[in-house]
Amino acid sequence: ETCCAGSAMVRMYHWTTVEGRDGIVAKRRIQRSSRGRWGAGVYITDLGPHEVSVAASSLGARGVDVCVEIQLPSDGRIQHKSGHVYLFPDDITLDGSEWQV
Repeated sequence: ETCCAGSAMVRMYHWTTVEGRDGIVAKRRIQRSSRGRWGAGVYITDLGPHEVSVAASSLGARGVDVCVEIQLPSDGRIQHKSGHVYLFPDDITLDGSEWQV
């Protein structure tokens, strides 16, 4: 199932560790993982920093301290997997897009 059809851009969040955030900022890219519950891709959510306790429990995330807010095109590539979990199949390049930590 795809997410967010009909709007030009959608705000999503990628939760990570402090070290992960530092790598993302340095490379200006969120690299897709090669594995995960639903396969390869960048795991994202609609739960932002104001919902940190809900995000951690909903996502099954452990040791994530920060999130990167990103604007992604709603072109059908965002796949809804479960609850608040979404998968973007490709690396997310931050150059030329709106984002913040």
